[in-house]
Amino acid sequence: MLDSQTKIHIVGGTGAMGSWLKGFLESAGFTVSISDEKIKPEALDQSDIVFISVPIEIAPKIISETARKTNKDCLIVDLSSVKSETSKSLKECKRNSLSLHFLFGPSVSSIKNQKIVYEVFGPSKKPEQLLKLFEDEGAQIIRMDSKSHDFLVAHIQSLTHFLNLSL
Repeated sequence: MLDSQTKIHIVGGTGAMGSWLKGFLESAGFTVSISDEKIKPEALDQSDIVFISVPIEIAPKIISETARKTNKDCLIVDLSSVKSETSKSLKECKRNSLSLHFLFGPSVSSIKNQKIVYEVFGPSKKPEQLLKLFEDEGAQIIRMDSKSHDFLVAHIQSLTHFLNLSL
């Protein structure tokens, strides 16, 4: 079980979603450190969980760099909304990792009834414990592989753009 001693770092924690996540985790009793896209090795050395909350263009590179700078038991969590490239990076780094897509924006005041899509890589129990934290706060957790996720999200975005153009 994750406890308040779990050390969490967010790479990209200065953005809107990273800031929301920091607030959520702190309200759950965790101490959270943040950095921008520039990876701070001293913050990663001590971390039990590192979230990657950076633009999709640089996420695969940041995942690879982070994996090299964290201890082998650290859980790496990607928050990208497009999963094909980031999932490939998570697999290639051969680390326990978790791919999450929050299907809500940083303006939500509560995670209750919000959906989170996930895919787990590796045998660690930490992903299960982290997902339980979100679930205990009322989130709806949906397991989905990267290929299915990207296919469905592309269709949803296409429909949204079509509706906006139609209106």
